[in-house]
Amino acid sequence: ELTSLHTEKSVNFSSANIEHNKEFELQLADDVLHTINLKLKFFSGKNKKRAGVVGVIQDLTELKLTQKKLEQEQKKFITLLDLAPVAVATIDAEDRIIRANIAMTDRLGLSERELKKDTFYQLFNDSSNAGEAAKKIHQTGRLRGFIAHLKGKNSELYPSELHVDCLNKETQEYLCWISDRTKEQFHQDKFDGLLQHSSLPM
Repeated sequence: ELTSLHTEKSVNFSSANIEHNKEFELQLADDVLHTINLKLKFFSGKNKKRAGVVGVIQDLTELKLTQKKLEQEQKKFITLLDLAPVAVATIDAEDRIIRANIAMTDRLGLSERELKKDTFYQLFNDSSNAGEAAKKIHQTGRLRGFIAHLKGKNSELYPSELHVDCLNKETQEYLCWISDRTKEQFHQDKFDGLLQHSSLPM
């Protein structure tokens, strides 16, 4: 009997060498199709002969439904990111880019794979500027209206305004919105040029 096999001192569980694991669907008395996982573990005694089997049955229905919903939400989130008209990226606790939307890859001229090679702060043209942004994010979990020049393909610079929020406190994942400041930068540079060449006292 299973009870005697569990309590018998001569049984050697470490000598078990066969295990079967099967997942299947089964309609139960509630008329609902359940996902069932059956695990059979065979073990032997001192004589190396099969002494018995232990079976474990798990109802994975709720887990499967939860996983499916999570996958659907993740796909929906990615779709929303790609539909966003501004550059958006998600960043992990190691400051690496997890996901970059289409607007971001198009603007910087870099593929998502290329963006994932280095940390997010490697995109900053000014290292001190990057350090300041990183410090604020790690201290407060957010960033508002932070001005930076990000490097794209062939080190071309893109004037940007960053807004960062904590997306997941447990995993320390952040969501970063990057607005294009090209026009503002153009007008600022033009104004600075006029001041520099103006003979009028300021």
